[in-house]
Amino acid sequence: MYNDIIEFFEEENVNVACRPELLLHPNIVKPLHGLAPRTLMNKKEWDLERKKAYAKHDYHCMACGIYAPWDIEHERFAGEQKLHAHEAYDIDYAKRTAKLVEIVAVCPTCHNYIHSGRTQAMYDKGIYDEEDCWYIFTHGDSVLIDEGISPSIKIIDEKTYEDEWGDWSLIINDKEYKSKFNNYEEWRKHYDG
Repeated sequence: MYNDIIEFFEEENVNVACRPELLLHPNIVKPLHGLAPRTLMNKKEWDLERKKAYAKHDYHCMACGIYAPWDIEHERFAGEQKLHAHEAYDIDYAKRTAKLVEIVAVCPTCHNYIHSGRTQAMYDKGIYDEEDCWYIFTHGDSVLIDEGISPSIKIIDEKTYEDEWGDWSLIINDKEYKSKFNNYEEWRKHYDG
């Protein structure tokens, strides 16, 4: 697997330029929750894709720029700082599709900021406390403000999509996936526990 990553790294232009606008990425619509490359690919395939994303971005968070040292020999992060792989989608609300555009490396804090709905749910369940949320949102807001971007333009999608639930599709490599839930009520029961 390591040789595949090195080949990819050498063939691609490594880009460590930050893209703080990733923090404004809209939340995935409720009908498509639970569908993602990490759940649809086999583990080996997903591991390769996420490691390619880390290498492509030279082990830096694409949103804030923090570096996460990588232990090449053991194929894992070498310190406390880690990266996550975030799936960026082009969401077309008129066509009711979310198409995978790219997989990018982001730090856990930026990832939690992007997935603000999930972060709120973690708080509601008592997994995150006020200090955790304060840190996540202050970090993300600061990154955006430092780049001259207003955090207030982040859209929090609270729609249920009940009337169009079955119309939504997730598109990954030209393959279409439908919701794993039959309707909003089934989704709500799953996530509200």
